[in-house]
Amino acid sequence: MLIRECLRESWRNIVTGTSRAALLAGLLGLLLAALSIADAAAVNRLDAQAQTYRSSGAAIRAASAPHSINPAACEAIAAVDGITSSGALRDSASLSLGALGGLTVPVYDVTQGLPAVLGASHPESSGAFISSTLASRWNVEPGDTVATDRGPLAIAGLFPYTERDGRDPRFANAVLLPTPATGHFDACLAEVWPSTASRDGLLRGTADGLDGKPGGASVSLLNEAFGRNWQGSSDFEARVTRFAPIAGAVLGAVLGAGATIRRRLEFAAALHTGVGPGRLAVLVGAESAMWTAAAAAGAFAASGAIGVVLFRSTIGPALSTAGLTSAAGMLAAIAGAVAATGAVRESQLFRHFKNRS
Repeated sequence: MLIRECLRESWRNIVTGTSRAALLAGLLGLLLAALSIADAAAVNRLDAQAQTYRSSGAAIRAASAPHSINPAACEAIAAVDGITSSGALRDSASLSLGALGGLTVPVYDVTQGLPAVLGASHPESSGAFISSTLASRWNVEPGDTVATDRGPLAIAGLFPYTERDGRDPRFANAVLLPTPATGHFDACLAEVWPSTASRDGLLRGTADGLDGKPGGASVSLLNEAFGRNWQGSSDFEARVTRFAPIAGAVLGAVLGAGATIRRRLEFAAALHTGVGPGRLAVLVGAESAMWTAAAAAGAFAASGAIGVVLFRSTIGPALSTAGLTSAAGMLAAIAGAVAATGAVRESQLFRHFKNRS
């Protein structure tokens, strides 16, 4: 039998249902899609945890040294890899709001970079910054002006802030006023992402000693409720679903080998009629390539569609895993099916015939 005839025979087996290609493709596709989606869900969960950690202010570290923080040095560390933004602050005289019955609110002088640390909208605008909670209470929004005992106070932007998740409550009810980076400040805040203590030395170095050289400062987190360091990187590396491609390869190989062994009577008969082992392997390989390709394509398409709907923020890693898992499962299934032909013996034909069900 020529190789061309083997290919034709494999196609006829697919079309007539002899190879049960549809069933095998559906089963393999389901297994590969399930593995891919499981890993996508795990990665998405870790990403959500990271977003929660970051949005809660747990990634913001503060170096405190009253009247000793060098504001220029504090602003400069934002250029360091791993520090997304930084800014200094110091206490200032409170102000009174005439429109709210003379209500007094605390005020902090801040450098230009601090509003960005707190995630303020329009962080480079001119004017005061207040929390979204305070803005709701005052019924104001960016662009509005509030009458105070210091004169009109323009609201430049808002930053999201709540007192309910464990973060430092000071900024929830305070006004932040950008001021030139001159003199000394009380604290230097920086968002360190991924959150790690390895940048604490830079934060401490923003405090001037008595001789003008870098001094010491205590470093704390804006929100201590989530721990001092983000463990997302180690959790990502340790997730069980990272073995999805390997599991896909193992399952594919088992399924491919099982598909061949199920037809051992048919293949033993082919050997008996003069089909060589090599040609038989070509036939089985061609059949397997057809149904495994359909399975891999279906698994990748299904995983991608579900990823777009449910895991949009992590769709890149989801598609990468789906592609790798689908390819591994396909190739392993073909290899398993072809390898299993080596276990088929013409001498076992009559035994298989008698044991047929």
